[in-house]
Amino acid sequence: MFKAQVNNTIIENKTLSNAAFYLYTYLVIHARGDKKVDIYINQLLADMHWKSNKTLKKHLTRLKELRYIGYELGVSSKGYEYLPIHGSLTVYLNDNFINRQFTQVAIETLYGVRDATLLTEIHTMIDGELVVKSVYDEKELATRLYYMYEKSYNKKDNYSVPLTYVDIYSITKGSNKVVKAVSNALVKSKLLIVFIGERIIGSNKRRANKYLPTWKRGREFKTEPISKEKKIKGKIGKKIGKGMRGI
Repeated sequence: MFKAQVNNTIIENKTLSNAAFYLYTYLVIHARGDKKVDIYINQLLADMHWKSNKTLKKHLTRLKELRYIGYELGVSSKGYEYLPIHGSLTVYLNDNFINRQFTQVAIETLYGVRDATLLTEIHTMIDGELVVKSVYDEKELATRLYYMYEKSYNKKDNYSVPLTYVDIYSITKGSNKVVKAVSNALVKSKLLIVFIGERIIGSNKRRANKYLPTWKRGREFKTEPISKEKKIKGKIGKKIGKGMRGI
């Protein structure tokens, strides 16, 4: 089982967009442990569900600025860089980080995260009834969020440190409704187990929920939490179909 390993510096970088992070995981997956990967622009655009070379170039440029990757583009007679129309672009992955802590997730799980959130239903209350207000492709935010949940999970003690909405927003910039919808979709797809936060004494507020990633790590995953919190099932709308093949 190949695991896509991402340095924690990249996961936590608040200046890196979810789209650029998603592109980075795509490169890691297709490099398969190598330090370089050849990408074909049209295939990559189709896999990412992006419509223009401009979008791809923007995110590649940002990753290169941060020295997470390296590559060389062709230069036109007028001095403009361009992506190759034919053939492939060789991208080099940088692993020379000061922080040597990494988080890894199996690629099959990442495919599941993508499929579960390609059509994320955002619900709202209308006349006392919970209805689907809109449907969005949230695979980019979901992938970043899953790495955050995985990073907060202590494998030795089978314990997950709760992430507050402030923690999540500072990195993903996702609204509270979107983060809840994505998390619920991942619970429904059995990629997360959620434990409701305990009620704060003397208040009507609760502590942050705990989300435990459930992909296999070579042993049976234990679902019992350390604290006595209530296990619930995610609540979300109708089941969605499978997404595209590439992540």
